[in-house]
Amino acid sequence: MKRKNFRQPPNLNTFGQWLYGELFKRNITIMEMAIKVGCNYQTIRKWMNNNKIPAYRILQICAIFASTRNEYNKLITNAMQAMPTYEQTYILTMERKQ
Repeated sequence: MKRKNFRQPPNLNTFGQWLYGELFKRNITIMEMAIKVGCNYQTIRKWMNNNKIPAYRILQICAIFASTRNEYNKLITNAMQAMPTYEQTYILTMERKQ
């Protein structure tokens, strides 16, 4: 039922696309994830758009998604691969300052 109103936010970064895909697969809304993580809805949206997310939150998100240790390990690997490199983050930061 939730999927009817489940729209992909615009301007997602690579990590945001990964997170959205995992939420969609598991039929979890951004609001529900925010409650499980213990932050507000806008924080999750920010992570999906900004390339800035604390590493411990990635681990926490993967733990929420995973039902087994193997799945948890795979999720962490996929999440980390979706994160931008230092160079990508630096370039984005410099573009925003101009």
